[in-house]
Amino acid sequence: MTQFDLVIVGGGAAGQSAALEAVKRGLSVALLVDPMLAENQRLYTEALHSPFAADRERYDASQDQSAIASLQARQVYVVPDAQLRSVSGHLVGYDTNGMRGTLRAAHVLLETGLMERPMPLPGWTLPGVMTIGAALRLMQHGGLAAKDAVLVGSGLPLYSMAVSLLRLGCPPVALVETQTASDLWGAVKKNVGSVIAAHRPARRMIQMLIEIRNAGVPRYVGAHDISLLGDRSVESVHFRHGRKLRDMPCTNVLLHHGVVKDVSVSSASGLTPDWSATERSFDLKSDAWGRTVASNIWLVAGDRVPTGIPALQDAGRVAALTIAYELRKVSKSTRDRAAIEIRLAVASYGRANGFVDQVFPPYHAALKPKDGVTVCRCTGVKAAKIRQAAALGARTMSDVRAFSSAGDGSCGGAMCAAVVAQTLAEFSRQSVEDVGSFTPQPAPGSQPAVTLPYDLNMVLPGGGNDD
Repeated sequence: MTQFDLVIVGGGAAGQSAALEAVKRGLSVALLVDPMLAENQRLYTEALHSPFAADRERYDASQDQSAIASLQARQVYVVPDAQLRSVSGHLVGYDTNGMRGTLRAAHVLLETGLMERPMPLPGWTLPGVMTIGAALRLMQHGGLAAKDAVLVGSGLPLYSMAVSLLRLGCPPVALVETQTASDLWGAVKKNVGSVIAAHRPARRMIQMLIEIRNAGVPRYVGAHDISLLGDRSVESVHFRHGRKLRDMPCTNVLLHHGVVKDVSVSSASGLTPDWSATERSFDLKSDAWGRTVASNIWLVAGDRVPTGIPALQDAGRVAALTIAYELRKVSKSTRDRAAIEIRLAVASYGRANGFVDQVFPPYHAALKPKDGVTVCRCTGVKAAKIRQAAALGARTMSDVRAFSSAGDGSCGGAMCAAVVAQTLAEFSRQSVEDVGSFTPQPAPGSQPAVTLPYDLNMVLPGGGNDD
């Protein structure tokens, strides 16, 4: 069995950067590459926020293939198309192309994936409803654009998608935005210094809003009581704007209200996700250097979802330096000197991202949905079932899983955990921290959970309907 100083799980921007830094510091390195993770990183950190690049360039997998070839030339042992199966002590099990393998590692570095925050609304399982990330992927890979679409939610990706559709000759029907003017002014008051750090996304936002206004696309800011209506597919968006009830006929609805970390890797690593109050989602916790509760398992550290590939690369370098120090390949002073500049850059990214997150918070009603709304798409469990479980004495996510089967689907609970936990906590009058997350475990009858590009039910017909 081959033994390495460091096995990196992921192969995205952070994993590749960490591998280069680790080899530079004299470590033997293996890299388990999940190609979908790298593509999702580009999608969720850059393409979704920049229509100016997304319209001109399609995702080019050769970029990552070239980077992987460069790593192999530097004596990094690369396992392509790998899925993490388990981390048990110093043994790392993985699957690749139908084959199973095991590596021995002194340390393991996990690179978590990214996903769009699910937005459970009445009718969100209707055919014709999908996330903005899924719609962008269809545009980039399939050349398909959503026609007669209403964009619902909050964040720069709404504007980016609207501009992309305009340039393709498929103008959106309207933007139904859930953020309010008070969110903007509240963010400015709390983070005056972050306004400067966020000047680049602010400039892009202004450019996009001017293009949307000039095209005559209506915007309804501060919308609430949103429902998606239809019989066999979505037909209209019903919502309240100010004191008026509005109904927007459409054939497609594109949803977005944030990007969060995909912690499905916890199923294989044995780490238990913890609640992040700032992100309002679950995250795998570590200290400032990426150390977890497991002595030999490390994470690419960062309190927030990164705003771009450079932030991921910097975070990966910090993680590699720290592990090199643990293995006595570099001194503490060398680690600290090399890391301080990187940390300053990472902190700048975090300030800008934090400000944008406060300007565009997630839609409150989608965090704690009404009884008739499906919260677990995999098993079809509705919010009423979660509240019923709480009324019968359920106090933890394990209790809810046993009562309702929520979290037993193909994603292992990664998609629905935050919504289920907040619903349970509110009804049972507990904190989300006390409720916890689903116990890490692979979904029954499936491989360990992996990062998916999108939920197929969001794109293909037959996703079902909410009451």
